[in-house]
This record gives sequence, C-alpha cells and structure tokens, in this order.
Amino acid sequence: MTNFKVIKDFYELIFVLVVTIIIESGVSLTKGLYYTANSFKSLILKEKLINLSKSIMEGKSISETLEDSKEYSNYTISIIKLGEESGSVEERLNTLTDYLESKVIKNINKYLALLQPGIIILMGGMIMIFIIIFVLPIFDLISGSAIR
Repeated sequence: MTNFKVIKDFYELIFVLVVTIIIESGVSLTKGLYYTANSFKSLILKEKLINLSKSIMEGKSISETLEDSKEYSNYTISIIKLGEESGSVEERLNTLTDYLESKVIKNINKYLALLQPGIIILMGGMIMIFIIIFVLPIFDLISGSAIR
C-alpha cells in the first residue's frame, strides 16, 4: 500500500468501511466489491477491492484474502476472522471501523501537533521579513526627513 502509517491506516479504514456497508446492505459481497471498486478513483483501493472480490469468488474467506495480501494489520485480520468464526461479521466490522477511525484521527492530530510549532515559526519569519522590507524603510524616511 504505502510506507506512511497514517495513509496506510486511512486506506485500511476506507476498505473496512466499504466491506461493512456492503455486508450491511445485504448485497452479494462479490458484486458489491466489484461495483464499489469501479466507483473509486484511487487505483490502490480499486485494486484491493477487485482482488478481494476475485478471492472470495474462488472460495476464500475475507480474512484469508487479507492475510495473503500482507498489507493489513494483524488486528484487522484477527477481528474479521473472529467475526467469520462467530457468525457476527457485521458487528465485528462495526467495532473495527470505530477502532480504525479513532486511530486515524489520533494519528492525524499527532502529526498536526508536530507541525504547529513549525508553522508558527514560519509565520513569524514571514512577518519579520515583511517588517524588514516594508516598515524599516518607512521609519528611515521619516527619521531622515525630520532631521532636515
């Protein structure tokens, strides 16, 4: 998928949300995945959904397909496998969606907190440059004309 943890978690969340919605709607999972894949612009998500649809048509479970791809967290695979074994996939996917959503939000907030000091320093530098370029020459003109 990608090397950036936040983006990887985001794609995982979108994937789980799509599967959850398809299962909750009662549509055939393979058809739902195929139609949903074609509605995405993201080639990464499109490819993942089509591969999942093909694997399910071959008789594999969702968790087996995700294990084979090696791109999803062990937690996600375990929760889906637990849902498949207990017959409560819908409930487990809803729980997983809530968990992944809070994880993505937490990671985004963490990175934003790291960016804020840099943005403040950058803005301070821009204000300093503005003062040096525009305000100081005006003071020089005023003080120079007052002496004469």
